[in-house]
Amino acid sequence: MSFISPTRIPAFAAMGAVAFALAACADGDHDPTSPLTTHARVGTVSAASVTPTATAAFTSKPSQVIKGWGVYPGGGDNPFWEKPLVQNAVYGMGATIIRDRLDDGLYVSGTNMANMVINTSLLAAYVAKWQAARAAGVTGYILSVWSPPASMKTNGSNLGIYNGIDGTLIPSSEPAFVAFLTTVMESLDKSAVGAPIALSIQNEPEAVVGYGGSTLTPAMWQKVIMDTRGALDYVGLRDITLFGPENGQYTMAIYADYLIDSPGYLGGPDYPALTGLLDHAVGAYAFHTYAECSLGATQAAIQAHPKEAWMTEYSLPLGTTELAWTLDMMSAMAAHVVIIPFSYWFWWNGYASSTAAPDNQTLVGGESTPILSKRYLALKKLWTTVRPGWHVQAMTTTDPDLEVGAGSQDQCTARVHLMSYVNATGDSTVVQIVNVTTSNKQIQVAGLKGTAQHSFRTDASNDMVQQPSSNIYKGYSTISVPANSVVLAILN
Repeated sequence: MSFISPTRIPAFAAMGAVAFALAACADGDHDPTSPLTTHARVGTVSAASVTPTATAAFTSKPSQVIKGWGVYPGGGDNPFWEKPLVQNAVYGMGATIIRDRLDDGLYVSGTNMANMVINTSLLAAYVAKWQAARAAGVTGYILSVWSPPASMKTNGSNLGIYNGIDGTLIPSSEPAFVAFLTTVMESLDKSAVGAPIALSIQNEPEAVVGYGGSTLTPAMWQKVIMDTRGALDYVGLRDITLFGPENGQYTMAIYADYLIDSPGYLGGPDYPALTGLLDHAVGAYAFHTYAECSLGATQAAIQAHPKEAWMTEYSLPLGTTELAWTLDMMSAMAAHVVIIPFSYWFWWNGYASSTAAPDNQTLVGGESTPILSKRYLALKKLWTTVRPGWHVQAMTTTDPDLEVGAGSQDQCTARVHLMSYVNATGDSTVVQIVNVTTSNKQIQVAGLKGTAQHSFRTDASNDMVQQPSSNIYKGYSTISVPANSVVLAILN
């Protein structure tokens, strides 16, 4: 069982405000769809009029359900090292699931289930870490293997490459590795936190890295995940989802080497390997999105073999400033959930100790007192508003600067600047607009339900600062999005 519910602080100063105006007529004699003028009708906004620069509307129906927001809280069994303010910050951002590694240090000895010995003290420390997350409101956790135990690898190390040798699982050690994974899962199932929701047998199995890691060929990855599924089923742990292949981008699931069309982890275009035991073993897709190459082929493959999709790691937004990272992160996240689409989205690193602002892979820095990035504050506003059970809703627009889907973009770096989320009952909507241009925009949105509009803006001087509220009139509202800003408009 898992503890899911039934079913890489000084904040930035908040300064200034921007008028956030209604696309509503002062009376019934005016057409609210007219681009000529829109007036504030009732409420706190007193702007005389707003001329929209573009219009936007919703696609015909909502798409997939958002089932979880996630973060890797930080390395080790106690990433916060008695830093309660930091811990509260990381777990207070609205994440519903945490991702952690299945530590190879848990292995002590053994080659099969009968003689497998694990480090119960280290496991207890991890359990305490996950209990703290649960106490802070996180409902579940997932695990990924960084590396098999060193003695089971070709380079004798838990590093991906050591002494110039690429480390991979020794074929004869594969049964011991499966026994190790199964023993840890059984122990966790009996612990205070219960078993994880899902397990990945190898993080980025295609990547040769100088940190903790290991490569697995597609054939070996397929064998290990099938054998692990069989072992977990045998001991009664059928509820633990095995997902993958957790490649750093989409291409490797199709081609291990696209130059020679060598089949990837799921066998090629349309994932032909997903039959029989492998189809049973892969309970859900899991990918990282450091590139989105083969985006169209991945869409087609998932349509051919529908399964739940998890985006379990992203952390390299483009740009050189905190604002640029924030705008690109929000655009990338929108692309991930709109185009594939994913039901779960995870940021890589929640916290790393620092004396200055966190780097682009990390949300929270600092030592005993957390330093919160703009990215943290933007995600917190979104994640605490859009909760599991909301649907992703794609949009259309007449603004040529706002990407709403893959379109003709470079598929390796696709971004979406306009999209929305709608709650289960359809009476509350969050419209997300990212304006990466140097021009202010007024986007008139049609088809809204509800009466009130509350918007929050991040730009160079503000971090999700609330703008003046407005009313919705006849389903129309105009969202003001200054240059180089992201706006979350909450309409209900």
